[in-house]
Amino acid sequence: MILNRNAIVSAMGVAFNQAFSSAVDAYPDKDLYKQLAFVTPSTGKTEEFGFLSNIPQLREWIGDRHIGNIARYAMQVTNKKFESTIHILGDELDDDAWARKIPLATVLGEEVERGKNEAVFNLLSSGFTTLGYDGQPFFNASHPVLNAAGANILVSNLQAGAGNPWYLLDLSSTVIRPIIFTNRKEFQLRQMTDMQDEQVFMRDEYRWGVDGRFGVGLALWQKAFASRLPLTQANFDAAVQTMGSVKRDGGGAASVRPTHLVCGYSNLAAAKQLLETQLVAQAVGTGGAAVTNYNFGAVKLI
Repeated sequence: MILNRNAIVSAMGVAFNQAFSSAVDAYPDKDLYKQLAFVTPSTGKTEEFGFLSNIPQLREWIGDRHIGNIARYAMQVTNKKFESTIHILGDELDDDAWARKIPLATVLGEEVERGKNEAVFNLLSSGFTTLGYDGQPFFNASHPVLNAAGANILVSNLQAGAGNPWYLLDLSSTVIRPIIFTNRKEFQLRQMTDMQDEQVFMRDEYRWGVDGRFGVGLALWQKAFASRLPLTQANFDAAVQTMGSVKRDGGGAASVRPTHLVCGYSNLAAAKQLLETQLVAQAVGTGGAAVTNYNFGAVKLI
C-alpha cells in the first residue's frame, strides 16, 4: 500500500503541476495588472521609492546642469505573503478518486493571476481614502504643487460625487505609472506528501499549496484621475482637460496624456457608448441627425 500510495502521489504531483501551469498561462485576464502598474523586482521586505513632483525635464544646456531634487517625497511599498492550499485525504487516494481533484490545481493557478489583478484594482479603488506620497488622499482636490514662484498651489485629480467611480489613467510610460507592483517571490506550487510528514501520519492528509510575495503601492497621482459623477461626455471631457493641464513643480507642463478609462460593470454601457460608438444623436432641436462622436477611440477601455 505504501508503494502504491507513493506512485499515486508522484502521478498526482505531475498532473497538478501541469494543471497549475496551464491555468496560469491560459487565464483570460493574465497580466492585466501590468497595464496599470509599474512592475519591478524586489529584494527585501519593503522597497522605498523617491518621487519628484518635478519629473526630470529635458532642457537646453546653458551654464551648469540643473540637479533635480529627487528626495522631496518618498514612499514605501511593503511586500506581503499570499497563499492558497488544498488537501486530499488518503482514502481518496486508495479509492482512486484523486483524478477528480485535478481541477483544484487549475483553480490555484487561476487564483494566482486573479489575486494579482485584484490587489492592483482594489488599491486603485481605495485611492479616495488611501494617502499618496504627498500626504493627501490619492484622489483629492488638494494636492500641493509648487508654482513658478515657489509657492504651493492646490491641484485636483478628482470629480467629487456619489456615484460608482470611473478612472482616467495615463499609462503611456512603461515606468511612470499611477501604481507600483513589487515582485518579491514568484508563486510556486509546493506539496506536503511525504509519508513521514506530520499531517500525513496524524491525519492521513496530503496537501498542495501555492505561495508568493508581492506588494502594491500608489505612485504618481498626476497619472490618474477619478470621478464619481455620471460617465457622460461632458464629465469625461472635463476630466481629460483637467489631467492635461496638470503642472509639474516649477510651473512647467507635466505632459500628462490620459490613455485608458477604467470602470466597473455599472458604468460599462456608458463607457462603450462614449468610446466605442462612432455616431451619436444630436441634442433635441438640432435636426436629429447623428453626428460623429469625437471621443470615439479617444482612450482604451478596461
